[in-house]
Amino acid sequence: WTGGSPFLSLWPGGKSYEELKMKDKSPRQNLVEEAVWSGSRVQKSNGEEKPRRSCMRRGCKHRSRGAEEERSKLARGDQLQSPPAPAHSHGPFHCPDCGKGFKRNSHLVTHQRIHSGERPYECPECGKSFRDSSALYVHERTHTGARPYECGECGKSFTQSSHLIIHQRNHTGERPYKCDQCRRRFPSSSSLLLHQRIHTDERPFLCPDCGKGFRHNSSLVTHRRIHTGERPYKCPQCDKSFSKSSHLTRHQRSQH
Repeated sequence: WTGGSPFLSLWPGGKSYEELKMKDKSPRQNLVEEAVWSGSRVQKSNGEEKPRRSCMRRGCKHRSRGAEEERSKLARGDQLQSPPAPAHSHGPFHCPDCGKGFKRNSHLVTHQRIHSGERPYECPECGKSFRDSSALYVHERTHTGARPYECGECGKSFTQSSHLIIHQRNHTGERPYKCDQCRRRFPSSSSLLLHQRIHTDERPFLCPDCGKGFRHNSSLVTHRRIHTGERPYKCPQCDKSFSKSSHLTRHQRSQH
């Protein structure tokens, strides 16, 4: 590693795993992601933040403490907490807004941005801003294609260790998150939250044109094509276009 981002590898279209998954997440779940990001932050002696480097490549004998902390948090279900908690929940530095205590003033400063909405760390590539430097560091992998966390079973790589942990459950069959309504189990808290909307009928994604609500953001994106007339799926045989990929597949099977 010589100054650039480690282990560069782009997915189709230059999009990262987190970008592809983010579209089906509600604001609450996006807040959960920031809780995982904050686990990779390191405090320097001068109070300044710096991102922690991790080693989870196939054949590597060492795992970063940050990755182990994230694994521990995920195992306990801590990622369901909202807003994200800092490393220390108790200490002499107290938040005047919610009373939460911290052992370091720098942790308090970062926490207070939840209340103030301040996002001082801006991505130089796209201008998106973040509350802490570790979140920016993870986001920048979207642009660089860096995926430092690799699955030892199949070689698939990820931008965050938490995504690797969830992926590895496909190999182990582990499903630690259980629905209280129907007892169905899931490999991640986000998939459980999406499932629970079936029972609660929660539809947090609203169409700005007609007000119709949807459980998934991807469903809203597809629905809005009714209003915009967008048909991004084109048949290569006859140039006919469709608003859904399933409609294109059905057309190709019946017509060609």
